[in-house]
Amino acid sequence: MAEACAAQVDSDQETPAAVATGEQVSDVALDFGEESMPASSVLLRLASPVFNRMLESDMKEAQQKVIKVDVAVATKQDFQVFYALLGPGAWSTDKVTEDSVDGLLSISDYYQVDFIKEACLKKLANLPVTAQRFVQANKHGLKRQRDRCLHELARRGGEEELVMLHTANSDLLLEVALKKQKLFKNFERNVPAF
Repeated sequence: MAEACAAQVDSDQETPAAVATGEQVSDVALDFGEESMPASSVLLRLASPVFNRMLESDMKEAQQKVIKVDVAVATKQDFQVFYALLGPGAWSTDKVTEDSVDGLLSISDYYQVDFIKEACLKKLANLPVTAQRFVQANKHGLKRQRDRCLHELARRGGEEELVMLHTANSDLLLEVALKKQKLFKNFERNVPAF
């Protein structure tokens, strides 16, 4: 009797069908110049208003089924990390790491993928301030991160950071110098005279 019940249970449970692979649902190619990768237009359109506009029926990307990705925005490797986060059940803020945050921020900012950009902002808030982070915050319009970097560079920025700012963006260097001067004046007012 028990064997008959066990056999009945086994026959009632069907083997689940295999889920679609990335290749099966890919209907566009992302062109990185010398490299390309297949992608699903549905995933891209659901995640990004920029991709959604590109893939409307009257746009050349929709007609040609090819989307050029500016290498200044993303390398193929960075885009693979980004794209992997768009799949069903793939998203987790833990997947935005110190190693991936720069590429993910660039891509999510350019393609307006807010949930990934927000995760990048949270990760950046916990990373050390550097001149590069200040330039990055300025470039991507990250007000809180920019203010944090400005304040910390004015307080503790060393020669290396100041030289990097001079090379990258002299306006940002001036801003740090002025903030440093303001902090010093505030300090002088609070120090008793001898």
